[in-house]
Amino acid sequence: MSNRRFVMPNTNVIVLSGRLVKDPEVKYSNNGTAVVKARIAHNRSYKDRDGEWQNQSDFYNMVGWGKAAENFAKKAHMGDAVLVSGSLKIDTWTDDNGDKRTTLEIAISRIDTIERTDKDADDIAPEPEKGDAGNNDDDIPF
Repeated sequence: MSNRRFVMPNTNVIVLSGRLVKDPEVKYSNNGTAVVKARIAHNRSYKDRDGEWQNQSDFYNMVGWGKAAENFAKKAHMGDAVLVSGSLKIDTWTDDNGDKRTTLEIAISRIDTIERTDKDADDIAPEPEKGDAGNNDDDIPF
């Protein structure tokens, strides 16, 4: 038998979809890095003790940094559906009354809108018209 110890992997990953509760807020650090804060509502369903389906909304604070976060904040708005991946981050501090406070938030590594909105319409190529040379199913490789 080996003397090797089992080491638990140190994994902290979260992936959620939801809707933005309000427009993302952008501030800048002393060195000019964009810091973006946002909040999403994630809806989930479950059966209660009586077997009835219940709906519940959970709310998550998120924070992202840098140019990608800044660009997201420019195009995302309250109500937009988003898909976020990142890690959980816990901050603890003492408030002005001497009480210990803790917050849990998602440190964003990637966030995208997941549904087309009218403001995205210019980014989508128009559908080819019937009879267009580009509309030949024989050219599709699958």
